[in-house]
Amino acid sequence: MLRILGLFFAALAALALWADISDAGSGAAIDFASLGQRWAELHQPSLIGLQSGLENRVDPELFFTYVLPVLEIPAAGVAAGLSLVCALLWALTRRRRG
Repeated sequence: MLRILGLFFAALAALALWADISDAGSGAAIDFASLGQRWAELHQPSLIGLQSGLENRVDPELFFTYVLPVLEIPAAGVAAGLSLVCALLWALTRRRRG
């Protein structure tokens, strides 16, 4: 399961990187889109729902202290990081034959 999740996040990282490169056009500098920007492009109401749910039901500072900094990281970096975490967990938990 972890290997499949790792491959999924690796594909997502490649897709996000491809989107960043293709948005730049020819000869322009690459501007890496943040996770929050890509999420808002895909489904803005769910992003707003996450913010309002955390602020109203949990703690108003939780969104701005912990979630917003993650949403400002480039999307390709977040997906690549999750892929590496899944690969590491898979490597640590797999059964060794011997």
